[in-house]
Amino acid sequence: MTTVCCVCNKTKKRSGWVREQPSDKTSLSHGYCPECFCKVMKKINDYSSKQLSSSEA
Repeated sequence: MTTVCCVCNKTKKRSGWVREQPSDKTSLSHGYCPECFCKVMKKINDYSSKQLSSSEA
């Protein structure tokens, strides 16, 4: 099974995450590469902080 980043479509290899199309015969699993994971978590944290600050006002 090959893991593909659901944001940037990089493929996880033993050497790391690379821009490469998986073969058609490979079963796929989706997740986040480390770069996209950090970006998404920052957006989630920023959104949560805004929600908390607006509910306290």
